[in-house]
Formats: sequence, C-alpha cells, structure tokens
Amino acid sequence: MRITRRIKLLWQRITKGYDESEVWTFKLTHAKWTYKRLELFKKTTMSIPMRVKDMEEWHNILDHMIDAFKFYAEEKDDTLENRNSAKKGLSFFVIYYEDLWS
Repeated sequence: MRITRRIKLLWQRITKGYDESEVWTFKLTHAKWTYKRLELFKKTTMSIPMRVKDMEEWHNILDHMIDAFKFYAEEKDDTLENRNSAKKGLSFFVIYYEDLWS
C-alpha cells in the first residue's frame, strides 16, 4: 500500500475513529467487532429476556450468536452445516437484539 494511502487511512482513524477500509469488507469488520463484544456481554450480563426460561438457555442463545459472528469473522470451515448454524445465530441476533443490555 502506498504511503499516501496509509497516511489517509491513519488520518481517518484519528479523526473519525475508523477508516474507509473497514467498509470494503463490512461483513468481516462488523463480525469481528460484534462477536468479541457478545463474548464480553455473555460474561457480564445479569439479566435474561422475559421470554427465556433461565440463564442457561440465554447463554446457549448467546453462544449461537457468538458462533455465527465468529464464523463470518474467521471466514473458515465454510461447510453447509456451519453456514446453516451461522444463519441460526444471526436469526437469534435479530430476535433478541433489543434484549442485549445488562
């Protein structure tokens, strides 16, 4: 990468907190950011959604979400089974999005 390009990206990170290279592969950038925070959320949350019976079930749901975003972040083991599992985790993310608070 040319030095002028690196300087431009560095300037964007300093002034905006991110640079345009993050949107070139937005799926990858978002997946990396999300799964790490979901892991921390799982460790620290003390509440569960009303429609979930207990903390064990909630942690299982969170594990599906984490695994889904890890699948997209690491971009490996692209089998049909893993892709279907990732889709299930993303579905949970949509369903429980409003419940992701501590």
